[in-house]
Amino acid sequence: LEINIMIIGHIINGQRVVNDGEHLTLLDPATGEKHADVVIAGEAEIKAAITAAEQAWPLWQQTAPIKRAALLSRYATLI
Repeated sequence: LEINIMIIGHIINGQRVVNDGEHLTLLDPATGEKHADVVIAGEAEIKAAITAAEQAWPLWQQTAPIKRAALLSRYATLI
């Protein structure tokens, strides 16, 4: 039986980013079964995320709170 382990990366500026750096393992606490590896962001990913956030802020700031809430709720549903 082959089990595929999901690798969870980051989404930066709308793009999925997975680096070759260190990972954290997600385990089921009841069974100890491995479910996924989560990529730890390195300096490059952190800088890219900060830059993307700074660029997005002016438009996001002008977005009505109800629209922001709807977008975040939709995003939460997707992940």
